[in-house]
Amino acid sequence: MICTVLAVGCSTLAAHADKAGDALLQKCVEAEGKAQTLTADFTHLSRLEGQTRVQTGQIQIKKPNFAHIVIAAPKNETSGNVVIHSDGRQFLTYSPSDNTYAQEAADVSGGNIARNNIVETNIFFNPDLLNRYRFMGSGAKIVGSVTVGGTACKVLEITGIPKNSFRITVGADGLLRGSLHVWGDNRDETHLTKLRTNSAIAPAAFVWKMPRGAKTVQEVVSSHAAETQGQRAVSLLAVGKTAPDFTLTQVSGQSVSLSSLLKANKVVLVNFWANYCGPCHEELPHLNKLHEDLKSKGFEILTINLGDSAAVVSKFWTESHFTLRVALNGDKVSTQYGVQAIPTNYVIGNNGTILGAFEGFDESGIRAALAKAGIK
Repeated sequence: MICTVLAVGCSTLAAHADKAGDALLQKCVEAEGKAQTLTADFTHLSRLEGQTRVQTGQIQIKKPNFAHIVIAAPKNETSGNVVIHSDGRQFLTYSPSDNTYAQEAADVSGGNIARNNIVETNIFFNPDLLNRYRFMGSGAKIVGSVTVGGTACKVLEITGIPKNSFRITVGADGLLRGSLHVWGDNRDETHLTKLRTNSAIAPAAFVWKMPRGAKTVQEVVSSHAAETQGQRAVSLLAVGKTAPDFTLTQVSGQSVSLSSLLKANKVVLVNFWANYCGPCHEELPHLNKLHEDLKSKGFEILTINLGDSAAVVSKFWTESHFTLRVALNGDKVSTQYGVQAIPTNYVIGNNGTILGAFEGFDESGIRAALAKAGIK
């Protein structure tokens, strides 16, 4: 099934948008907009930095914000199975391998659900995203025909996006059966089969009980941090000390210094993370929400990536809809700050004094440190 779209080719053809392509794109926007439920099996292939990963699973989603998505890890991995669940009130991400979960309020329009790496899920909850892709380039053009899961489809390319090739696979009903994004040597590709829309989904599908003994990610990280505090956390800069200044380049290309952020804000949280770090992936959405809640009170967050390329970080940030600042190439700064495990967080007052230092995500500890500076 993966080879079907590959046969069309991945390089951007010397093609310009045409009326048929634009018409098909609009048909897809309308069909996705009318779809109130969707069930499907999926295959998701990603290749980043030369590493290829294939995941499979099942999707059950319903507007405005219901979901039960089961993702199976590649056969050669012992972890990576994930359950994504929203009952319309609470959004959960559960990892069976370590029996942990992250929980937050369900976004009223399915925004939490759309954070996963399956493009088609994002477009189901936000069909106008296709128009946004179109306006990033010069239009849309039909570049081929394929069959996905027994369904005849047209391959539609969004033309004119610099250094990127983005294609979607559209059935005669206007619904997405796949997508393909290629940038440099990287690719992200999805296929949907057994797709059904506007079919009744039993209410029980969105009623799911957490397995017995499951712990929150925060509980596990805090417990681990407590166990290793004497061995590793002692290396962190002490509360009350002055945080070293630094200047880094953000993924946007602009430079940023700690001193400039401290000058403009009451408190800055400096976060160290990497793309391979599972706890970092669990923590970042919580940091993003914390920033959204408190930024009007003079609170800023600077996340510092360790070791990943700008392309990897940019893709992850875009797909996750994060609004946090993110800087690259932070290895030297992490050494200055005594970082030996990630995620690591420092809360720094605007006079440069360290108000809190945490290995792992400790939201209560971070909030207590913020309160020292009058931010609640």
